[in-house]
Amino acid sequence: MNAARIITLTGLASLALPLPLAAQETSEAALFTVLAREGCIVSERGMNEVLAPEGFDFRFVSDTLTQLLADGEASMNADNEMHLPASVCPPAEPAPSPRDVLLRTFAENDCSVDEARLAELAPDLSDAAKVAVLLPMFEDGTLTVTGRTATLAEDACTPTE
Repeated sequence: MNAARIITLTGLASLALPLPLAAQETSEAALFTVLAREGCIVSERGMNEVLAPEGFDFRFVSDTLTQLLADGEASMNADNEMHLPASVCPPAEPAPSPRDVLLRTFAENDCSVDEARLAELAPDLSDAAKVAVLLPMFEDGTLTVTGRTATLAEDACTPTE
């Protein structure tokens, strides 16, 4: 199997943007829910290692965080870490990230979902968000693809929300 099969699975043969940039925009509540897991602190490592695999769009994240700085609500420290205000992080109503949505979808379907069913069960996620989440899982062997069906390893088939 190769990585192209997972791209075929989610209908992204013609994807032109890098995955972290192409992942679907999600709600600020979902972003702040994930950042709360990181102590409401954002660093360059967090942008690359935490938010991209969660399926967040880089531009959405950047615009949201830049606006908090511009409004004087967030602050930067000497280590170039942004500290988010308690008014937004954690959010009053936690929301699932694209990764949470996909893991829940797999868990509710015995850890195995075909391409058509995935589109039906997670209609609000873009194909790019799906690939941003699923491709690293495919590459590390957590996700296997047979034909048009993707199967998550049992130990990974648990939502984090």
